[in-house]
Amino acid sequence: MLAIRLPEDIESRLETMAKLTGRTKTFYAREALVAHLDELEARYLPKSDDLDDDLKDALLSWKAFEETGEQFDWDNQIKPWVESWFTEDEKSAPELNS
Repeated sequence: MLAIRLPEDIESRLETMAKLTGRTKTFYAREALVAHLDELEARYLPKSDDLDDDLKDALLSWKAFEETGEQFDWDNQIKPWVESWFTEDEKSAPELNS
């Protein structure tokens, strides 16, 4: 849930669009945000060149999770896999869960 205060002129423009089209102001605010979120990320997030490799990996993993919902389970997948390294019973890398 998100609540925002808008400048009066923007609020008025949204109100007019909503009345003329039968859609809600929320619909148009959501459309604008979705359409321009990439631009906002490019403007406000650090540039890729400025990030160390671990942080880049973390941000890419988070973005992939947001897009797909796929994730690893630490206790049942990652931890047993890591603990098996350099043993006779080394496990294969785990598969993502959706």
